[in-house]
Amino acid sequence: MSESDEILRLLQSEPRLTSGNLQIIACAGSGKTDFVSTRIAFLVSEHQVKPENIVAFTFTERAAEELKFRIRSKIRQLVGHQPDIGDLYVGTIHSFCFELLKEFVPGYRGFDVLDEGKRYSFINSIRNELGYHDLEEWLISSVRI
Repeated sequence: MSESDEILRLLQSEPRLTSGNLQIIACAGSGKTDFVSTRIAFLVSEHQVKPENIVAFTFTERAAEELKFRIRSKIRQLVGHQPDIGDLYVGTIHSFCFELLKEFVPGYRGFDVLDEGKRYSFINSIRNELGYHDLEEWLISSVRI
């Protein structure tokens, strides 16, 4: 029996695991993504929870993409066809809050969040114009590799 099968069996036998909110805090490699993706797939396929009523936060966009992929795969395994989960939110809390700001505060609609690379490029492009030639050292020290 695979780990996903065990999680599915647990979700079927313990109704409290499929009701309400869920917060998972665990170390890397402990099965968080597998558990969350299986739980979401189970809620959508077995409990007919609408994808737009589900929000799943991750710490990174990369983790969000992996979680979306696994959710689609697990729903496909459960229902036998490609799922439509277009309105399911999986992403960082920062992106979620920023989308809320853009939706409800008109002044934010023209803005976007800069990742570290875009931030470096933006500041580098205007530093000479602003007369901040010594920003290069700050930029290099602030970008994490």
